[in-house]
Order: sequence, then structure tokens, then C-alpha cells
Amino acid sequence: MPRASNTRPEKPRKPQARGLARRKAILDAAVRLFAERGFRGTGITGLAKEVGISHVGLLHHFGTKENLLHAVVVRRDAEQAELTRRLAGLRGLEALRAIELIGERDVHEDVHTRLLVVLTGENLQPDDPLNGYFRDRYELARAFIADAVRSGQDDGEIRADADPETVAAEVMAFIAGSSIQWLLDPGAVDVTATYRDYLARLIADLEG
Repeated sequence: MPRASNTRPEKPRKPQARGLARRKAILDAAVRLFAERGFRGTGITGLAKEVGISHVGLLHHFGTKENLLHAVVVRRDAEQAELTRRLAGLRGLEALRAIELIGERDVHEDVHTRLLVVLTGENLQPDDPLNGYFRDRYELARAFIADAVRSGQDDGEIRADADPETVAAEVMAFIAGSSIQWLLDPGAVDVTATYRDYLARLIADLEG
């Protein structure tokens, strides 16, 4: 009988720490530059220079500039997973009150707030690279708010004649509008107070 081999199968190699650190540095730089200049206004060569590598080295990690763009928003979604989980378990007025957390996040993470506003404006056409991403993002946000209204109606704490989709569209318009005004003139808009006052008026109206 053939002897059993004493050689253990090789384990798959883990990505090297240096490569992961370089990838993170590229993503960090992309967030800063995309937020300042937009995706279209940021060149691969300038982005690579920001990280201290060649454009060939940058493309080695992401393949294309568009792949890098998608990686930026995927990482951002992962970073917001905890907030998403906190909101997902809420219903009715409690869910609507928790929308204030979005305003607090926007203020504390101003670079990412600017990033999303700039990228949204760059992706309004159906063939833009992140058009589908932002359409889905807004659709999910509106669905969360509409479901909050419906569950509040089921629980008897929100008046029955309130239209969930109309409320959802209004709230999303407020969120987008307050972000833009604050980014244009931070000293003129107190985001936290504006969210608090708006939500208080909205809830008072929905309670009837």
C-alpha cells in the first residue's frame, strides 16, 4: 500500500497586511477627493499621487476607477450597518423620532455627508454608474418611513388618513434639503435643532 503523505495541504494565503493597508489608504483618499471634486473631477493619476503610488499600482487594487467608486459606497454602507440595524427594529412614532440620528450622523461625519451629496448629483441619469445604487438607497429609505407610518396606524398612534408614501417623500426631501443647506453654509443651519423641530412638528401632525 502507498504510504500516507506527511505533507499537509497548503492553507490559502491571507491577503498581506501591507496590501490591505494600501487598499484602505486608496479608499480614504478617494472619499476625500470625490467629496471635494466629485468622481468625474478626480483623476486616477492625482488620486494615486495622493496615496504615494503610481496609477498602475492603484489600478492593480481596483481594476478601474468605476470599481473604486463602487468600493467607496460599499465600504460606506458597511460602516453604517449598526445604524441601519438600530433603525430596522423600530416602528411607528419611535421609528420616526429615530430619524434624528441621521442628522447627528451627518454632522459628525461631514466628509461622508458631502461625498453622498456630490455623488448623488453626479448620478442623476439612468446610465450613470451609481444611478441604480442611489435609486435603491432612496427607495429603501422611503419604504422605512412609509412602514413606520403604517405600523403607527396599526398601533393607533398615527391618524388613519395620513398617506405613508406622501410622508416618506416629504421626510426624504427634508433630509436631502437640510444636508445641502448645511454643506453650503454650515454656520447658518443647526442640523440637530432643525431635525428635532421638524420631527416634532411632523409627529404632532401625524398624531392628529
